[in-house]
Amino acid sequence: MLAYFEQNSKIWKSSTLWAHFSMIKAMLKVENNQDIIVAVMGILSACSREELCQMSLNNIEDLGNTLVVNIPDSKTRVSRTFTVITET
Repeated sequence: MLAYFEQNSKIWKSSTLWAHFSMIKAMLKVENNQDIIVAVMGILSACSREELCQMSLNNIEDLGNTLVVNIPDSKTRVSRTFTVITET
């Protein structure tokens, strides 16, 4: 999450950064059973709640040092894909 805020600090005003931080903090407080990995993935991939609920392990492909995540289609009827790459 620090990398997310560090990257966006170059393009957002401090008030926008604070607003996003506050929203994330509030969400994690309210949803005390929320898995932090799912929350981070949802935020960084811009997933809606519906898209996160539709996801399953079948939507994630492990390629060793890369994860390919296929986000199921939602109200836009467009599937999206993003990758998570580990640094070595």
